Amino acid sequence: MATPARLIPLRVLVGGTLFVHGFARLFGGPDRKVPESALKYLGQEYQEWIEGGGIDRFTERLAEIGVPNPRAFAYALAGTECFGGALFALGVQTRLTGLAVAAELGASIYRTYWGHGMVGGGGWELPMLLMIGALTVVLGEEDARKDEPA
Repeated sequence: MATPARLIPLRVLVGGTLFVHGFARLFGGPDRKVPESALKYLGQEYQEWIEGGGIDRFTERLAEIGVPNPRAFAYALAGTECFGGALFALGVQTRLTGLAVAAELGASIYRTYWGHGMVGGGGWELPMLLMIGALTVVLGEEDARKDEPA
């Protein structure tokens, strides 16, 4: 079952946002440059994200908050955001990828963001919106499946 047309913009926005965040975490680093054509769409600040990103820095941040085996978790979390987000945006295995990104976001909210409050630096508002958006698409596909004639 394909995503209902009314949910496609939400699926693309949630998946695309996760992809952009995960990409910076996986492939960023001090010497990485974003093409100017991409910066026109993503904004100049994305260059700072890329330069401040990378798996080594993400691993360090996870170690600082006490995540066990932080390097493995860094790859798992960043990979889920990057590749899961891309697949979700494209509508590939939407229910599976949507549940995967929602689980990753829920764990991140619980472990990292909740203590910072809803808004401000490190707040949980964006991860929560992305998680709820992913679950809305997943549940919307399930509802559409139930409405199909037998």
